[in-house]
Amino acid sequence: MNARVARFCGKVATLIGCGFMAFGVLLTLLSLVVDVPWGQLTGKAVLEQSITVGFLILAGLFGGVPFVILGQIMLVLIKQHDALERIARALEQRAVDIEKEPDPGR
Repeated sequence: MNARVARFCGKVATLIGCGFMAFGVLLTLLSLVVDVPWGQLTGKAVLEQSITVGFLILAGLFGGVPFVILGQIMLVLIKQHDALERIARALEQRAVDIEKEPDPGR
């Protein structure tokens, strides 16, 4: 897999993770609108809705966070690879320049 494909996959994984998290929040809002007994709000109904909202938000986070972490780790590793390639090229060039210099002691 070349760097371009890996970079694209990292960005897509991050976007998928953000989408899952947003979908979890959207489902939470939808459950609040659809499932609330608006005519008779009791303490029990509010408690049930609070628990449901908490679990739906956690489900969205647990569904999306692994993709975000995977995508970001891929992007960081690609950047490190690029930086190490630049350092290696610079060191190789410096070694070639040192070999070409005349020895001042002779």
